Formats: sequence, C-alpha cells, structure tokens
Amino acid sequence: MKQILLSVLVLVGLNSHAQYFQHLYGDNERLQHLTDGHNAYSGGTPGHFLIGLGGRTFNGDFTFNVQRTDMNGNIGGPFTFNNQYAPTYIVNPPASPANMHVNKVHSVEFNNGSGFAIAGSYISNGGANMGIFYTHLDPNGNVVTSNGYMQNIFGVTYSYVSVQEITESVQNPGELYITGYFRNAATGNNRVFVMKINQGGALLWGATYDLTGNTTTDSDIPYDIVESNYINPGCGCPEVIVVGEHSNGTAAGGVGIPDGFVLRVGTFFGAPLQPADFYGTPNTRDVFTSVEKTANPNIDAGGIGFAISGYTDMNSNRSIDMWFVALDNAGAMVWDHLFDYNTGSARINEDFSMDIMERINASGNYEYYLAGYTLDVGNLGAVDEMVIKTDDLGNGVGLGQFSYGDIRNDWGMRIDKLNGQGPDGDGIAVFGYSEDPNYSLGGYDHLLVKAYFNGVTACHQDLIDPIQLPGYAARVTASPQEFYPQTFFDYPFLVNFYQPLQDIQICHTTSDPNGSNARIAPVEPKGNKQVIISPNPMTEGAGLAVIELETEGTAEVEVSIYDLLGKQYYKGRFTLAKGNNQLPLDLGKTSMAAGMYTVKVSGVNRNQNVMLLIK
Repeated sequence: MKQILLSVLVLVGLNSHAQYFQHLYGDNERLQHLTDGHNAYSGGTPGHFLIGLGGRTFNGDFTFNVQRTDMNGNIGGPFTFNNQYAPTYIVNPPASPANMHVNKVHSVEFNNGSGFAIAGSYISNGGANMGIFYTHLDPNGNVVTSNGYMQNIFGVTYSYVSVQEITESVQNPGELYITGYFRNAATGNNRVFVMKINQGGALLWGATYDLTGNTTTDSDIPYDIVESNYINPGCGCPEVIVVGEHSNGTAAGGVGIPDGFVLRVGTFFGAPLQPADFYGTPNTRDVFTSVEKTANPNIDAGGIGFAISGYTDMNSNRSIDMWFVALDNAGAMVWDHLFDYNTGSARINEDFSMDIMERINASGNYEYYLAGYTLDVGNLGAVDEMVIKTDDLGNGVGLGQFSYGDIRNDWGMRIDKLNGQGPDGDGIAVFGYSEDPNYSLGGYDHLLVKAYFNGVTACHQDLIDPIQLPGYAARVTASPQEFYPQTFFDYPFLVNFYQPLQDIQICHTTSDPNGSNARIAPVEPKGNKQVIISPNPMTEGAGLAVIELETEGTAEVEVSIYDLLGKQYYKGRFTLAKGNNQLPLDLGKTSMAAGMYTVKVSGVNRNQNVMLLIK
C-alpha cells in the first residue's frame, strides 16, 4: 500500500511547484503551542501535519489545533484542513467535566493512508478529573472514532497526567503505543506509563513503571517511544524503547540528577525486558528527548542501533547544550557529542534538542539533524528555532547550524524529511511555534519552516558552523523496575470539530540558488527490488537458506551474515544474471544459535539488508 501511495505522490508532484517558506497558523487566542508535527501523505496528496494546544472555547475549555497543509504550506486544496477540536463529553468516569484543559497532544499518521492517530491528556474540575484520550481523524480531518483511558492503581491518587508521544507499530500496522506519565499526588513523583491500543481505540494493554523502585524519591518523565526491529529472545517479541529523564533523589540508581534513561519493554504485555539504563554525569541535568532506530553500521554492526537526542549541562561551560548519543543494540554508547549554539561571539545560550531525524544522502551515507531551539540570545531573536546537521559519526558539518526566527521567540519542536515528491520536493520541514509581533495571528502561533537540506529557506535564517564539544556521559543500570501490568481501563470519550482557524504566509520562494537538495537516497537502479530470504524464521540447525533478488543486468554481489554484536557467520560471493536470482546459502557449518541476524547484500549500486530470525 505504501509503495503504491508513493508512486501516486510522485505523479501528483510533477504538476506542482515546490516552495521553501515560513507559515504561521492559529487564531486570535494567545495559546497556540505546537507539540507535534510531521509530513503527511494520506489521501494521495503530500503535505504537512501540525498539532498543538488551542485556545479557550465558548465554555471555558481548552482545545487542540490541527493543520493539514499541502506541500507548499497552503490550506484549501484536497485533503487539507485547519481546524480546532474540543473534547466535549465523558461518561463513567467522570460525568460532564467543566473547564476541560487539554494539556498535551501528539500524533502519528497511519501507514495504510487512513488518516491520523491523535493521543492527548486532559485535566478538568481543577484537577479533580483527568485522563488520556485518543481520536482517529480521516484524511479530511473528520473524527472517525474516539476513546478515553484512565489508570487505576489501588491506593494511589494522581495530581497530573501527561501524554508525551504516540507511535505506530511496524510489526503490526494499525496498533499504537502511547507513553506518558502520571504524578503521584502524595509524593509529587512521576511514574512512566505505556499503553497499546488498536486503530479503533480498544485497549490491548496498559502498564506503569517505576524505574528504580524508589517510589518516594525518584521521578521519571518519558519523551519518546519507538518499536525496535530487534526480536528479544527472552519474550520472542519486538522491543519497545522509551527514552526520557530520570530524577534521582538518592544515591542509589542512576548517575546524576537527572539522567537520560532508556527503558525496554515487550510488545506482548508491556513487561520490562531488562533493568533500565541511565546515562549522564553526577550533578548535571542530562535528558533524552527523542529516539530513532537506525541501520547505520557505524552505530551498530547488525543495523539495529539507536540515535538519541536531548540536552545536558555536563560540559565545563555549564550552559545547556544539545546532546547527541548513539547506542548500539546492547545499550553501549558509540558516541556522546554536545553542540553549543554558535552566536559568533562569547554569549552563553541554553540549547535544547527536542527531536532527531536520520537521512541517507546522495552519497549513500547517513546524516542526522537535531532540531530544537536556543534560549536567551539567538542570532535572530530572543529564542530561535535551531537545527544541527551531522555526518554518519555524529560530527557537525560545515555550515551545519541552521536557525530560523525573528526578533521575538521561535521554538522548534519537531523535524521531518520530504521523500522526493515532485521536482525539488525534498528538504526538511521544521515544526514549532512562534511569538512574533511582526506576523502574529494572536500571541503564539504554529510555525512551519520548509528548507533545503543545507538549511536554506526563503527568509529569516542564519547558517553557521556548529560548535561541537566532547561529552563525558557514563552508563549505569538500575535495579529492576516496579511493574504494574493491566492497570488501565477505557471508557467512551468524544472529540468534536469546533471551528476553523487562519494562516499567514510570511515568505516563500520556488527556488534558491544557494539551496542544495540532493535526493533523500540514491535512486535505486531499476530491478533492485526487495531482497527476500527464506525460510524466515529459520529453524536452528537448518543447513540451507535461499536469497531471492532481482537485477537489471549481470553483477557481482557479496552476501554476509552478522549477529547483533557484529560477529560474522557467513560470507560468500555470487554472480547475478539479468532478472530474478536465487542464491543458495550453505549455513550448515555456521553454528548460528537462535536469535536475530542481519543479512547484508552489497555490490556496485547495491547495498541492502534484511533481517533473519533463527528460532
């Protein structure tokens, strides 16, 4: 389905003119804080999707705002909308809450093209009632279904709840993972939760975690969640990776106050698969805000590592810096880099990375973009959107610090890449919010910036070399978590359309001579279709596997098989004939135990991986 969609999108893009721009969206209310954004493809029309907190409605409730634009940031064409939505009524529990305050909202686009999944949290009646909600919007912004959820641990009363992220399962498309935290009213400490629901909103499981078991002293806030490609042998299931910050009130557990944490849970029931890992240095603030799984062999030889961004003050300059940590699948740090905003002077800034994006460039190499904001003194204003571009080893590149904004405050929250739809339909999209008196629709507004991959856009930009600093983080594994399975219940919940919003185009251009926009990846030679290995899964001890692949002409390829630690078990060379090829692999003498392996096929104009499970 996805390949068909992308083919349609390319055809649609041929009749359009790409633009690089900055747009604002909002209304005359002051509260328009974007909390999530990504590119959108539902309905066969590529564009952008922005979502965040809204203003007050007629009954005193707080809403959430959604914009679905076309590729040029405009609204008004097919599958575009600019709406405000209001949670309107809940039954059992509680009944008809007054002054419902939506305090967080996040989104993901369904892989099957059926629209968008939105998860949020609310508080009402002065904090007496609170919970989590989910709604499914179709590609036109219509509400398909909604549902609500609440946690119930005996003897615990909560004072706050926050949804921090939602993501779709890769192994089982249509299933969703939601993470966030509840605050214990008695102690003021936070517990992490993870929920799994289906596309219709039915609760599959929900669990709560205390990462160290120190319920009266330690506190945890998750920020991102991703489903790994790794099949954990303990449960025979994929892992869900949650990252965030762990505040340690005692000397036990963790490195400092707080530390970045990584929590791994199973996808079947949410059970912790190992003790949590903490990363940081003593007496510094070290926070993980975003995680992306990566096949970069410089991070993990098996192609199942993680690129993590966040912020820290561990460097001797004592200011907060963007933080880029690469972990292999075992959790070992491969690199630990800091980036301090380059103002061109000796000014000290506070720099926060809120999101990370991976891209394969035209040379076939990995590169990364950390997106967030610089606080206090930006080159363009008091607060600027900030993007740091790095190479495949996490090192900053020349003119790789991009900042966007104006004389006041502009916060960057998310970043996404464009997938080559139409002429020049590549580049980065940076999602944030702005308090710009020159262009404001009403206080804070959603801000969308589209730029070339080298950071060039239509206006209000600054490109300079980033300042890279060494990190000194250590890794500590804590005691097993307290785990509360099946502690959630669901109930009916309604989300309705409330009113349309406005947008304003700050600037745009169809091209810029300084822009550089190589394709997301080298165009794959015709015939290089998906590599297939069978049987998969394969029985331990079996002697023969077969790789099937197709090529446009004769070629030489090398096939290698590695375990998750990078140990090589097989290597062979084959000559391909034009058309479909079946390559026999004699694995009888490899002694490959049960587990997950990476099968690499490499040659001229070919570099493809496929995962092999042995059970």
